[in-house]
Amino acid sequence: MKKLLIFLCSSLLLIVSSCTHEGYIIHGKVVPPEGKDLNGKYIFLVPVPVIESEIDSVVIKHNKFEFKGTTERIADLRIEMKHRIGTQNLLVVTEPGDIYVTIGPKSSGGGTLQNDSLQVWKDLTEKLNADRAAGYKKAKTKDEQIKQVKMHNKKRIQALNEVYFKRTRELAHNVGDSTTLGSFLLKMYPEKTEVRKPGIVTIDPDQLPSPQPNKLPTPQKEAK
Repeated sequence: MKKLLIFLCSSLLLIVSSCTHEGYIIHGKVVPPEGKDLNGKYIFLVPVPVIESEIDSVVIKHNKFEFKGTTERIADLRIEMKHRIGTQNLLVVTEPGDIYVTIGPKSSGGGTLQNDSLQVWKDLTEKLNADRAAGYKKAKTKDEQIKQVKMHNKKRIQALNEVYFKRTRELAHNVGDSTTLGSFLLKMYPEKTEVRKPGIVTIDPDQLPSPQPNKLPTPQKEAK
């Protein structure tokens, strides 16, 4: 009887433990730009769109940090403003599970279905921006040549954007229209997105609504 009680208690503890791990854990690694030390600096987890009262923060220790929570949404990981130069902000989906991210000159994330898909979209977007920039660099010649290249680039960029919008929507449908990531992407690039607006192609989190640096809440947490 005693052994049975011990077994039942152990089983109950395991069930309770599994129920308390339904939230997300962001396991963060920091790769600082050359010549920089980001230990002791703050990193913020900012909801998108911004809800200032729900911005979370931790101190980077040993080039690592960790966030925990239960609210699923799109959020932006960013180093505090005065030490951010040389690092990329990173969008994440705070879905249940273990999320692994690297913050540095080229940030990345994954570990869960939506965050793996978000990384695919990030790579896709950065490739598009690089392809577009390559065309503009070639335009820096004589005036007449610039005009010709610009006309060529306009058609070229429209074609690139059309493919990008299509692939973004396909990715959203694959991950699920009603998922956090799916609905986020479809809201940004609905089925009727016009390809005549190349300027909207960006995932730079600094372009998203963000609080002013002096309005960020005083950080309270430290990474373990």
